[in-house]
Amino acid sequence: MILKLDVPILLYCFAIFQFLSAVKVYNAKQSDQPTGDSSSGQFPISYPPIKYENDLAYVEKPSGNERCLFYAEGLSVVVFATKKSLSAWADYRSDTKESPKYTASIECQGNMNVGSSFDVYLKIEGKAEGIMRADIGKKDAKSVFTVDGAEFILNFNVTQVGFWQLVGATVERIEVKGSSDFLNKNLNVDKKWTLESSVVPSTNINSFKDYSFACGQTNPIVWALKDSNDYAVGITLNNVQFQPFNATYTAGGKEADRLKFGWKVNDCQGLFSIGTWMGLVVATLLIGVLFFGFLMLNSVQTMDRFDDPKQKQERECARLGIAVPPLFVAAPMVRYSKLPFRRLVSLYGCDFAYTPMIYADCFTKSEKCRQVEFVPSPGDLPIVQFAAKRAEEFASAAQLVYGHCRGIDLNCGCPKSDVRSDGYGSKLLEDPQLVADIVRQCRASIADPDFTISIKIRIQYPMERTVDLCRKVERAGVSHIAVHARTVSQRSEPPDYAAVALLKQCLQVPIFANGGCKTYEDVLEISQATGADGVMVANGLLDNPAMFAGHSSTPKQCVRDWLNLELSECIPFDLFHQQLIFMLRSSLPKQQRNIFNALKSSAAVRNFLVDFYLNNVD
Repeated sequence: MILKLDVPILLYCFAIFQFLSAVKVYNAKQSDQPTGDSSSGQFPISYPPIKYENDLAYVEKPSGNERCLFYAEGLSVVVFATKKSLSAWADYRSDTKESPKYTASIECQGNMNVGSSFDVYLKIEGKAEGIMRADIGKKDAKSVFTVDGAEFILNFNVTQVGFWQLVGATVERIEVKGSSDFLNKNLNVDKKWTLESSVVPSTNINSFKDYSFACGQTNPIVWALKDSNDYAVGITLNNVQFQPFNATYTAGGKEADRLKFGWKVNDCQGLFSIGTWMGLVVATLLIGVLFFGFLMLNSVQTMDRFDDPKQKQERECARLGIAVPPLFVAAPMVRYSKLPFRRLVSLYGCDFAYTPMIYADCFTKSEKCRQVEFVPSPGDLPIVQFAAKRAEEFASAAQLVYGHCRGIDLNCGCPKSDVRSDGYGSKLLEDPQLVADIVRQCRASIADPDFTISIKIRIQYPMERTVDLCRKVERAGVSHIAVHARTVSQRSEPPDYAAVALLKQCLQVPIFANGGCKTYEDVLEISQATGADGVMVANGLLDNPAMFAGHSSTPKQCVRDWLNLELSECIPFDLFHQQLIFMLRSSLPKQQRNIFNALKSSAAVRNFLVDFYLNNVD
C-alpha cells in the first residue's frame, strides 16, 4: 500500500468533498417536477414533493411534527433465478418509456430516542421491462419479464449503539409477468411477505442517528417466494437520500417552513463526513511523523486482503531462491469451482481458475446445458474444462466459449469409474495419439495463440508412457499440461513430485503441478521441488480460499466476501452453506461446528456468523 501526502492535493480534495456533500435534493431539474402538491406524481420520488420558485427547487415541511426528507431518482425491481445464478433488472426512472408514477409517505415524529421507529411507504404505478443483468446497456437487449407496479413498506429503527437502520421490509404487491426462458411464469408477490430482520443489514441502508443516508444504488432488498424455490424478488433504490429525523429548515420570512438536508451525511460506501475524513488525514500525518525515521513513507504495509498478494508471493519466492514465482491456479472441482468461487479466489492472489468438468457433447447440443454449466460474466476469464473423446466435439465446444474465457482444457485425469466407462477422463491416457489428435484439431480451428488449449493428466508408470503422451501433445500444439502427481488408482497416497520434475526437464511447454497441496507453504515447496511453471490446488482452496495470499487459515474478511457474493451472485443455499462449512471447519470448536453444519437457511447462517464468529476478537 503506497501512501503519499501532498498538502495542496488534500486541500483540493477537501473542497471537492465539501461541494459534493451539499449536492442533494436541490439538484432536481425543472423537467423532473412532480405533478400536484401531494407526495405523488412522476419520478423522481420526493417526500415532501418538490416545488419551484424562480427555477430553484425546494420542499415545504408537511403539516404536523414530521420533519423528514426522502428523495430517489429511480427504483429497480430485480428477479433472481436462484438455481441458475442469474438475475434480471427492471428500472423505474423518469426517462423510461412508460413515465412511471409514484405515491410516497413517511411516518416519523422527529425524535432520536433509542427504539424510535419510522416507516416509508412507496407505491409505484406503471410497467417496466426486465433485462438480463449481462445485457444491461446493450441496444439489442430483450425483455425477459414485465413488472406491473410495486407497493411496499420499509421499516426502520434506532438501535442501542446510535444507528438508525433498515430492520424490515414488507411487500404489499409486486406483479411480475414472465415472458422468456429466464422466467416463464408469473410471480405475484401480494401476500404481505415480510423480510426477516436478520437479513436486512446486508442491504447497507443504515447511518448514524443524526446523519442522513445517501447512496448511488443500494444493495437489493430480497424476498424469497414461498411457493417457488427457483426465484426471488427484490428492489433497489437508485441515487437515493433519506433523512428520517430532524430535517432542518430556513428560519424567517416566507422560507420558514422550507426543509433541507443537514450537512452530515453517511453514504453506502462508508464516506461518512468531512469531519471523519479530516480526522483520518490528521491521524495519518501524525503516524507519518512518528515513523518517518524508521520506515520509508512509500512502503507502508497493511495486513489484510487489500494488500497486493503478488508482492508477497514474489518476496517469499525470492527468499526461497525461486527465480520466477509460479502461477497460482485453482483446480477444476465438480460443483464447487463455479463462478462465485472463482470470484472469491481471484480476490486473494489466484492467477486463474478452472471451471468444473463439462461434457462437451452435451454443451454443444443443449442450450439449457450451456446456461447451467457456463454463462459468460464480466471479469471472469476461467479455463473451461471439457470431457471429450472425439476431436470434433472438443473443437465445437471451444468455438462456443472462445472470446469468453482464457482457454479450454481436456480432462484426461478423472479416475471415476462412470466417467472412464464412457471413454472420458483418465481413459484417454490409454490412447495418446487420440489425445494429440483432439488437441491438434482444436488448435487448427482456433489459431489465436492467446487462447490456451491444455490437458490435465495423471502420471503413468513406467514414466516413459507419461513422457511419450506429453511429447505427442506438445507437438500437437498444447499450451500447457497440468499434472496430477498420482496414478489413476491412487487417492490419498503421497504425490510423486519427482515425476513432475522429470516432465519439466523433458518438455518445453509449461507444466502445472497438482496434488496434495494443503497450505501456502506447500505451494512454495512444490514449486521449489518440481520447477513447475504453476501450482494447481483443489481441496486446499476449498478449506482456505485465501491460501494464495499467504493466509494459514480462512480470514474473517474472506468469509465476509463470501457473504457478499451470496447476494450479488444469487448462490444456491446448499452451495453457499457447504463452502462455509469447508472454510470454517478449522476455526470453529466442534460443538459450534455441529450446530453450524445443521443450519437450514441463509438467515440462520448469517445470524450464527454474526453472533459466534465475525464479531469475536481474534
